[in-house]
Amino acid sequence: MTVAGIDFGTTNSTAGYLGTDGKPVMISLGHGGELPTPTVLFADTQDGRIYMGDVAKSRLINGAEGRYMRSLKKYLGEPDLLTTRITRYTYTLEDLIAHFLRGVKDALEAETGKPVDAVNLGRPVRFNDDDPKLDKQGQQRLENAAKLAGFKHVRFQFEPIAAALGYETKLDKETTVLVVDVGGGTTDYSLVRLGPDRAHAADRSQDMLGYHGVYVGGDLFDADIITHAVTPELGRDATYHLMGKDLPWPKYIFQSIASWAFFNRLYDGTTRKDITDMHEASSQPIRTARLKQLLDEYLYFEFSTAVENTKKDLSKAPDVTLSMPFFKSPLSQNVSRSAFDDWTAHLRARLDVALEETLAQANLPQNRIDKVFLTGGTTLNPAVRALFAARFGADKLVWTDVFTSVGYGLVADAKRVGYTA
Repeated sequence: MTVAGIDFGTTNSTAGYLGTDGKPVMISLGHGGELPTPTVLFADTQDGRIYMGDVAKSRLINGAEGRYMRSLKKYLGEPDLLTTRITRYTYTLEDLIAHFLRGVKDALEAETGKPVDAVNLGRPVRFNDDDPKLDKQGQQRLENAAKLAGFKHVRFQFEPIAAALGYETKLDKETTVLVVDVGGGTTDYSLVRLGPDRAHAADRSQDMLGYHGVYVGGDLFDADIITHAVTPELGRDATYHLMGKDLPWPKYIFQSIASWAFFNRLYDGTTRKDITDMHEASSQPIRTARLKQLLDEYLYFEFSTAVENTKKDLSKAPDVTLSMPFFKSPLSQNVSRSAFDDWTAHLRARLDVALEETLAQANLPQNRIDKVFLTGGTTLNPAVRALFAARFGADKLVWTDVFTSVGYGLVADAKRVGYTA
């Protein structure tokens, strides 16, 4: 029986299996041979089907009408039983995630030519920062989704541990490693002892010195761009005239725009009517017209892509242009890296606090850390890297492919423990 390793990420996902030579093989889930694919769904209202990954994005880009969904993983640790209605049907969170995982399973079986009934799934250190019961619930929901997708056997490994095990294959001596996994939704820290003499041990529990996590990831960096650079241009500071009074626009509208997890709430019929009514009496009609168009024309994909591209470009250049040409009144403005760093300073502070807690939990001074292994797309942010360089020294920072290291490690971990279902 073929066993898969799947990194179901907040932003991107990867998958692989053990090749005939016993080494992990990562499969291409994305267009153009790329290994990752976006963790997104598109419910097409024209043909009634739900598409995943790059295909979902292509349907939307090519003008199909429907519902675009992303950041599903962030809901796993929420307390509520989450459901959503799409056309005539009501879906649970597990149903939607199962659609995505079923697509990954199909891709694995097409690649291997064999049934793939067992999966080693990655999970964050915490699905919920504050409640152990909700953390347990998050894993159970993901397991339920995997079984709905057709996997008969489901095992879990912490994502930063999986990344560490992939890195271990490159070591020639015992090394104490801090694994930093800054993904789309969470940041996970793991302190582990790695080395060639430990790699094949069945029980690695004594090598795990400490782990900790915090709900800070790339989505919150996106949110700061939206809050500071975009929402003022959508009428955040506007008023609307009602019964002889000038009233401020409700804050929740702009808070929802800045949260991928809550954006869909704005498509509620009552909310959209309220926005239409307020726009007609708006003190900033050009700006609030953008907000109305964003919802009326379902421009979520174009909007989120523009924000993400700005964030990615700021990792490469000190100044970039945030461009949203899809609005009837196009939006274009300069965003500097220094401003972005100021906006996100509170997020890096939370990363630093969680790091302190990780070291304290392990009772390990930071000078005992030999290497700091960085993974996850947000570690490409220069200010995030600088945080760890200032702590440990730039010479201790190491990384491989920040987008595939977890998936690779999950496959390696399945082999290490002899997981064959």
